[in-house]
Amino acid sequence: MAEVIPLYPDRPPIAQYIRISTTGHNQLDALLESGRLTWDGRLWLDRAVLDAAAAPRQTALMSALLDRGAELVLDTNVAELSSPGRFEGAVRQAPWAIQGRPLQLDDWSGARGYERVSQIARFAVEHRFQSVLTPTHLLAGTHDHAFDSDQRILEQLRRALDDAGGARVAIDYPLLIPNRIMRDHHERAHLSLRCVDSRSTIFGYASQALESTRPPSGFVVISTPCAIL
Repeated sequence: MAEVIPLYPDRPPIAQYIRISTTGHNQLDALLESGRLTWDGRLWLDRAVLDAAAAPRQTALMSALLDRGAELVLDTNVAELSSPGRFEGAVRQAPWAIQGRPLQLDDWSGARGYERVSQIARFAVEHRFQSVLTPTHLLAGTHDHAFDSDQRILEQLRRALDDAGGARVAIDYPLLIPNRIMRDHHERAHLSLRCVDSRSTIFGYASQALESTRPPSGFVVISTPCAIL
């Protein structure tokens, strides 16, 4: 019998991600129960990202995913809630939304701001999320003061998760920047230095993420051709 010689060594599989929208979760739940989302007895997806605005209606699907070993990631929807053109959409159902207007940077300041961060932490723990996309804002440039605000929120979220019993809940940092920054070497270099100089250790990933096409786990670079405002 002929011997099969593999041309390439075995490599670990690429992690599969899926974003679950505010609708269609019932169909996905049915596919999951039917076994059509498994391959050789293993669930083909590793992480599922869910919107905070919809998660309370998707608890059955979330439980099924957890039972099969998938990781649940909470999208706080803060980027959309901070956008004048997006805050009145489906994301307005998020518990930390402010009805009638978009979130502003001042809403994350002082005791009121920390309570909003704590609300996110409690929500994540209550719904058994294993990771949270920390609230961040679309940066207009490398000197945008929203960058400093987002760093403070990140540190507060870690503390709030620990206090809420979520010490094992991981935090991913979405860096929201326009495409023009990604295309500009000087802008990227300056932003990289700002990240490295941050007091938060998670920002140590930033210099690698901006120089690589494969950002390490825990740091997500998202560029957009235009503002979501």
